[in-house]
Amino acid sequence: MKKSITAVIAAAILMISLCSCGRKTEHDHYKEIYKRYNDIQNFSATVEMTVQNSQGKSVYTAEQKYKAPDLFEVIFTEPQSVSGSGYVFDGETVLLKSGFGHSEELNAVSALVRSSVSVEDFFEEFYKSEETSVTTEATVSGKQTCFSCFLPGKNKNRFSQSLWINNDTYLPIRLVTYGIDEKPTVTVEFCEFVRNEKK
Repeated sequence: MKKSITAVIAAAILMISLCSCGRKTEHDHYKEIYKRYNDIQNFSATVEMTVQNSQGKSVYTAEQKYKAPDLFEVIFTEPQSVSGSGYVFDGETVLLKSGFGHSEELNAVSALVRSSVSVEDFFEEFYKSEETSVTTEATVSGKQTCFSCFLPGKNKNRFSQSLWINNDTYLPIRLVTYGIDEKPTVTVEFCEFVRNEKK
């Protein structure tokens, strides 16, 4: 009797061990995300951006494109009133596109726009930040890893950021910039995201 109970317990422990061996841990997900986003050469994305401030809330649809080392553009497609306009960041140069074929060079302050909407810039800030956190969250659509960090500077509308990544596809879900009052100021929902596309 004692031998059969011991055999059953040993079999149960073996089954649990074998079942858990194939599962990825939080650390495995973190390593995979780091590997995929540490050296992005290019990406393209379709996003929905929500900008909130004291005047209210505005929602835009936009196309994002990034090419290493430092070319990033955001071109709005909706609403119709801003379709074709956007920003092109190329190193130190920032161009504002009007949608009517005109472009105007802007000062460096406009670079804050880029760091509020770019996955590449988020990870750059995350790895430089002195205060970061990485958590795993279970949702109806599956598990997600959430990266959060505090941002340098004294901009009350850009105090911290969080990025959620899907643990199955390793694609970005949402990037949120928070103000000092912990309310979202810019939310970017990723509808499509293609990383390191061969051109």
